[in-house]
Amino acid sequence: MRISKLKIVSFTLLSVLICIEIAFAKDKTYWPSFDCPPLFMYNSSGERSGLGNTLNEYIQNMLPSDTHINAIGSPVKRLLDAKSGKNIVITGIVKTTEREKYLYYSKYPCMVSWSIVAVIRKEDKNKFTSNGKFSLYTNLNNTNNIFSYMKGIYYGKLLNIIKETNSKNHGVAAFDTIDQINLLLHNRIDFFFADPLVAYYTHQDDIKKSNIEFIECLELPVTPIYRYYATPKTKWGEVMIRKIDAILEDMICSGRLETLVKNWTPDNFKKKLEKAYQNDITDKVLCD
Repeated sequence: MRISKLKIVSFTLLSVLICIEIAFAKDKTYWPSFDCPPLFMYNSSGERSGLGNTLNEYIQNMLPSDTHINAIGSPVKRLLDAKSGKNIVITGIVKTTEREKYLYYSKYPCMVSWSIVAVIRKEDKNKFTSNGKFSLYTNLNNTNNIFSYMKGIYYGKLLNIIKETNSKNHGVAAFDTIDQINLLLHNRIDFFFADPLVAYYTHQDDIKKSNIEFIECLELPVTPIYRYYATPKTKWGEVMIRKIDAILEDMICSGRLETLVKNWTPDNFKKKLEKAYQNDITDKVLCD
């Protein structure tokens, strides 16, 4: 069978275009985020703000040769994308042994958050608290209580407590913090758990402020949790995380990172932040 020269040329041209498209696709860097104040925040027009978005914007500007795509994605999807080797940068993730199997972490933390608090309806404060504290064992052991969680979020020691109580089958999955708040305000759940900074910023809305309260957990005192940048364990990911490391180191030495983190930290946490930041970030970087 004879194939015309025109067909051969057309096929060759199509192949070249496909290769070019694949090459460009590989050069794109995806930065997924989800609504989780103050890490990631979005207004009704879709404009981005928050510590994570601000950090990402700065780093992206420092890497002008890369094509950056800011995308909305659930916490669990960003982990699945990383496992599949997609060119993504995960912002503000907590280190775990399981995640280390498929992620490169930044050398330094990019932000400091805190162990979880319980978020409840204000009208239920007396029902769920004792001496101003929320008992995880008491409230999770009550099978009448329904709580919410987000897949892909690391809850630390809370996971062990959930396994030890009768609550394993009483959890409702939510997409993001806003989803959890809506479930709470519509009486679909009784409480959920969040980083105190998330709870604080969520609490600023007037409607939420009058209806929601966040309570320290009796069994889990508030302690610092360090969050990192992460990339997939691919050649691309290894190169990208080293670029991010260099930028973070410069930000730490110049004081820019501390200023950014402080800007998104409530006043009642700033002293705790200064101590944690000094001990576990500043003191571990050799600056000129």
